[in-house]
Amino acid sequence: MSKKRGIFGVAGPRVLYFFDGRDSWSSDDDSDSDFEVTPGEAEKLDIKIHKKRIKKCKERINGVAEKDVYGKSKLKKMNKEWTSSVSTKKGHGSRICLQNLPPEVLVHIFKFVVKDDNVLPTLCRFSKMCQNFYVAASHPSLWKKVDLSFGWIKSSLDTLKWLVKHRLTQVEELNLGSWDQLKDEGIQIVTESCPTLTSLILFRCKKLTYRSLTLIADNCTKLSALDLSFASGNVLNPPTLRYFIEKRGANLESLTLSGNKLGSFQKTLSSLKDHCPNLRSLDISGCSFFENQNNMTFPIEDLQIAWPKLQILRLNCIECRVPPTTLERQAMSPGFPELEELSLASRVNLQAYNSYGANDEFLSRLLKTSHKLKYLDIRNCRRLSKNALENIPAGNLQHLFMSRCTISEHGGLCRTIEKWQHSLVQLDISWIRDPSMEMEQAMTELAKHGDQSTLSIIDLSGSPVEMNSVRLLLQGCPSLNRVDLSSCRSISRGFKRLYEGKELDELRDNIS
Repeated sequence: MSKKRGIFGVAGPRVLYFFDGRDSWSSDDDSDSDFEVTPGEAEKLDIKIHKKRIKKCKERINGVAEKDVYGKSKLKKMNKEWTSSVSTKKGHGSRICLQNLPPEVLVHIFKFVVKDDNVLPTLCRFSKMCQNFYVAASHPSLWKKVDLSFGWIKSSLDTLKWLVKHRLTQVEELNLGSWDQLKDEGIQIVTESCPTLTSLILFRCKKLTYRSLTLIADNCTKLSALDLSFASGNVLNPPTLRYFIEKRGANLESLTLSGNKLGSFQKTLSSLKDHCPNLRSLDISGCSFFENQNNMTFPIEDLQIAWPKLQILRLNCIECRVPPTTLERQAMSPGFPELEELSLASRVNLQAYNSYGANDEFLSRLLKTSHKLKYLDIRNCRRLSKNALENIPAGNLQHLFMSRCTISEHGGLCRTIEKWQHSLVQLDISWIRDPSMEMEQAMTELAKHGDQSTLSIIDLSGSPVEMNSVRLLLQGCPSLNRVDLSSCRSISRGFKRLYEGKELDELRDNIS
């Protein structure tokens, strides 16, 4: 009997191999270049090739979760946690992947993914991975904080209808900022279909009318935060705004109305004072009013009693004055003990020609008990003396903006920096008229703490700072990552620009 011949000649001795179930087979005959399929084996080979293709497809599907751009590290970590070796009858290991978990478990995992990130486009990408991911990513409990202002989806009424019906039934915080085509019909759909809504942002929605604000007041019973900044002029007419405040003021904690026409300044403040005891944030920056500036007063003591929880107050470009009051009433006032941010920036050079805006008395009465103040903006305030900030009780101010402020012109810059040099993170002293000697002393104060300095951003544009002071500042503040030297009169022309990142490191090396 003749020996059987293989493709390389006479067949050698038969060798037995043992393969672990987790190992892959070595080269098969069907991978050889001269392998020919006999008619009887064609059907078996087709089945074998089909199984290989299915296996490769499954491997690609299982790898999607680890290759996705968004949430890459989180998904990899979760995959490791949920992957385990399970004993089988044959003793081999099998892998449990994320896509094989029940949808309710995936929902719980996805909550950690979208906790700090926007649900879009993360959940949309997850829903394309497999059927289980689609079911889990569509669960309304994941769509509680939704920001639709970035342009991830088309801002149309049909899109909003579909989202409200299939995704936003449990939404709590919704941002529809810059939806130029949003009208009253869209607001009606949202307010009637989202009963759990607590925060609504309608920034720059120009086509809304007063009917939208009425719908919000009537349907959003749990609303605590509303942003209508730079909205349509019709949406905030005085009667409608007053109706909203009276209807929802008890739960209102944050109200942003900047850049709008609000009718009467005094009536607006009076409504907020009488109906918003839980107010924590108020922003009416840049608003215009129908009344004359002579009649615009800011009743500090009355508001301090009405808003004991106030944390953020923004009155930028509001030219008002404080009404006279007795010293006894000032002493009895509780102040704003929870206040953390105060913005009183004025229009450029406006206060040089009138008697309105923040002065020493305004600041002292407003901040008498504000020990928690972290953010203070007094840019362009032209009525503050060099002692204006000395009596402020805040001991750890972090962000200070005093561009074009008269405090520096009266020699108060060094005192101000000496008071908060240990806690300042951001400082704006651009376009001040302080003499170069005062500026050098201020830079010396900032550089005293060395490695313990927390200053990371400083704006010196248009100031009389000299290169020696800049060198001292860079050496004494290692945490600095942004310095603006544009338009500095005493700096060489090649250095007058903004420095950050690698450019700032090069500047340190060049001038050291």
